[in-house]
Amino acid sequence: MNEANSSFFKDERLIQLFNRYGTYSGSNPYLAPATLNIISHVEYNQGSFIPVGGIHSITKALWKLAEKKGVNIFLNQKVDEIILENQEATGIRIGDNVKKYDKIISNVDVNFTFKYLIKNFDNRESKRYSKKRPSFSGLVFYWGIKKEFPEFEIHNILFSKDYKKEFDDLFEIKRFTMIPQCISIFHQNLTKMMHQQKKKIGLLWLMLLTFIIKIGMQKLRLADTTSLKR
Repeated sequence: MNEANSSFFKDERLIQLFNRYGTYSGSNPYLAPATLNIISHVEYNQGSFIPVGGIHSITKALWKLAEKKGVNIFLNQKVDEIILENQEATGIRIGDNVKKYDKIISNVDVNFTFKYLIKNFDNRESKRYSKKRPSFSGLVFYWGIKKEFPEFEIHNILFSKDYKKEFDDLFEIKRFTMIPQCISIFHQNLTKMMHQQKKKIGLLWLMLLTFIIKIGMQKLRLADTTSLKR
């Protein structure tokens, strides 16, 4: 992505802006293919939308459609194991109960599925995925804010000064640097969004920091714990 964007733009700020779209899929723009630039194309040329009622309204709409189609939805049911018979998934175990199904689809992380849900399963496919570099996730804070900042729009990105170093820290050194000028922050002004939808709430921000989530995350080194207070 970075190579393609550097050929399109000369201003480093524009390159950094369009490199940001790689993070939408948890990717490092300095390693990810330029194919992911399709994301910015869709956003700028076709437009994006905020659903009325927020993202949760999509979940509720899908729920309603699923029930209309006869889908049974079970909540608060922890799946302890995916049952295999002759190398084929045939059911799931919930506590002491086993439920049989024609097809099983696991929508959690593939390595989590292989390691924790499928017992004593160590084939070539599971080994292949365990060796792959994981994508990054996000560390999210919901902050109540006493002061208003009219200069902020609904979505804001506060970029680090050295974008390449930020991703090298995350992917190569496995270090999360809590220094404002060294990390990029995605900021969503929920208060402003709710006001536009004629809903009254207190001053509320969503802050998202790019973060590596990995089994054994306690090994991740925090390079600095400098406060993010302004």
